[in-house]
Amino acid sequence: MAKARKKKVKFIQLNEKDEGHKQNYWDLIQLLESTLLGQRYPNLLSDLYSELHNVPRTLVAIQGEAIVGGVIRGECFSGNVTVRYIGVSPELHGIGIGRTLMQKVEEFAQRTKAPCIKVETTSDISNFFSKMGYDITKRAGDSPDGYEYLMMEKPL
Repeated sequence: MAKARKKKVKFIQLNEKDEGHKQNYWDLIQLLESTLLGQRYPNLLSDLYSELHNVPRTLVAIQGEAIVGGVIRGECFSGNVTVRYIGVSPELHGIGIGRTLMQKVEEFAQRTKAPCIKVETTSDISNFFSKMGYDITKRAGDSPDGYEYLMMEKPL
């Protein structure tokens, strides 16, 4: 396991015209299905397989030949950038892949002059976003498994 953690991770913005990138997108969805998000909301991710319009809004983390993480941005409403889904292979948590993915989203938001980045999450994961400067802006009730739904944002 220690060797796997030391392998270099590269981050690639996907392109919908590249057939290999479409496969990377599908591989990311499979990875997301194996994370906490997929375990909690299995039906939520199944629709993503046919939503190829998400490919250009997708950034993946690749270690060797494997997709080990990724983020899918949502549509930009009111100029804001939203994060729809983010996930990292559970065995690679804690080594900075998720943080780097979010930094890349922030770089994109700054390039497009977005006023803020918005994230929908749950209370058990909110600490990850809080450490990066996100504040809770809305509490939206409890999820079926007892965690509170939260809207968080980070002004830029």
